[in-house]
Amino acid sequence: LWHCFGCKKGGNVFTFVMEKENMNFIEAAEFLADRCRIELPSSKGRSDKTPKKAFLEMHKLAEEFYAKFILSDQADKFRKYLRKRNITKKTVLMFGIGASPDSWNSLRDYLKRKKYSDDLIEHSGLAIRSEKGNIYDRFRNRLMIPIRDHMNRTVGFGGRVLDNSEPKYLNSSESSIFKKSDLLFAFADAKKAIIENDSVIIMEGYTDVIRAHQNGISNTVASMGTAL
Repeated sequence: LWHCFGCKKGGNVFTFVMEKENMNFIEAAEFLADRCRIELPSSKGRSDKTPKKAFLEMHKLAEEFYAKFILSDQADKFRKYLRKRNITKKTVLMFGIGASPDSWNSLRDYLKRKKYSDDLIEHSGLAIRSEKGNIYDRFRNRLMIPIRDHMNRTVGFGGRVLDNSEPKYLNSSESSIFKKSDLLFAFADAKKAIIENDSVIIMEGYTDVIRAHQNGISNTVASMGTAL
């Protein structure tokens, strides 16, 4: 239980999250269940892993996969790029920045070892199916920036190349968890500062926002490419 002696509000763990994070009850329950690794029952009274839930789990695993790879010897160029842009280790951890290997199937194989099917991996937006029916990683040899929703759940990625390859930036494809027009990059990190400042600064690029947050300008977000 909690009680604020200033504004006199109070309640339980659900109302606390609802007030603090500006969520409804269902969102607060999902947020807490995810944090405590509790499987919420479906309306039929049994555990039911929907594609949406599987997609969220896969994106969380992908973020961990990319974050681990950027620490490897093969990813030295990505770390040098971040240092060149004056992005600190603390900021890298805060935004979950990682890198994808220069490989066609490293993430796909990792997710398959976690018992996810080719169809789920494809429809999650993390992989693409070729005309011959082969599944391959959507992101290869890119700096990986997680895109999170208002509940701070990773729902997609922005991948940046460091050479002259095209496209320079590649976003996740639209899915049941990633809808560009419903998202603002870094909103979960910015919403407290937005409320405190009663203003929001919309920037063009993810790196612009990351550096702004690093320098204490926290009421900053970015639109999802062409979504605006």
